[in-house]
Amino acid sequence: MLSRQKLPLLANSAVDKVTSGGYMLSESPLPNAWTIVATGSEVALAVEVQTQLAAQNVGVHVVSMPSLEAFLQLPQATQQHILKNTRENVISLEALATFGWASVAAHCIGIDTFGVSAPGSVALAHFGFEKVALSERILSIIRARESA
Repeated sequence: MLSRQKLPLLANSAVDKVTSGGYMLSESPLPNAWTIVATGSEVALAVEVQTQLAAQNVGVHVVSMPSLEAFLQLPQATQQHILKNTRENVISLEALATFGWASVAAHCIGIDTFGVSAPGSVALAHFGFEKVALSERILSIIRARESA
């Protein structure tokens, strides 16, 4: 909502949806779709990853979660309805630490280290926070889970 970054205005985003803590931003029409949960600037990246994976016939929903704390106050049935998946088929994207995301996602992608100094785009690329790298990482998570 408030960022110093230049972010796209995403279809289906709305202020009134924020009060629940999280909401379905983009549903996949593909069967057996997983769910990516993201917040802030990572939401636009999650939508890019969704498009990249759909081109490979892999479905993922994108949930925008501006407040994990508010989301966790919702009844379990409402949380399940928004996520469209059990925790095992949910992946979180957070360029900050993954701390806390395990409450909704079994697979947490984030940056849990300290000390990298570079322009934002360079640092994010270093940690694999780019569309292609994330798509490959998420695809490997999905394939590993499906083969287990």
